[in-house]
Amino acid sequence: MFADKIETHLRQIYQDDTQYRQATQIFSDLLKSEHLADFRPVMPLSQKSAYLITYGDAFTERHERGLSVLKQVIDQYLSETITDVHLLPMFPYTSDDGFSVTDYMAINPDLGDWQDVYALRGSGANSLRDDHLTSY
Repeated sequence: MFADKIETHLRQIYQDDTQYRQATQIFSDLLKSEHLADFRPVMPLSQKSAYLITYGDAFTERHERGLSVLKQVIDQYLSETITDVHLLPMFPYTSDDGFSVTDYMAINPDLGDWQDVYALRGSGANSLRDDHLTSY
């Protein structure tokens, strides 16, 4: 199961029992808060996989936010073709086409909001992925 695998990794990272308990509690709380307790891993990558890798504003429609339009395009034209969607940076940013993130808790308002992301999760694709950006 997914949670078991994560807990195995947490045990390797956090050797101290107190830190391990804290990390597993945070992970458990995250699963509950995001309604991921019943999370199932996606199908493994294979020759049948077809990813749409896109920015949230790759498709536009007058006065509609990018993620909403993207969902319409996927549902109407791509749901029988693609298996997975990978969103390139969707957070507010200062430069570098979204790779200089200013707020990881928000969605770039030009693209939409978290509800739009959740709606994409329910579109025709098996999985929705996004870039994890870590500054150094």
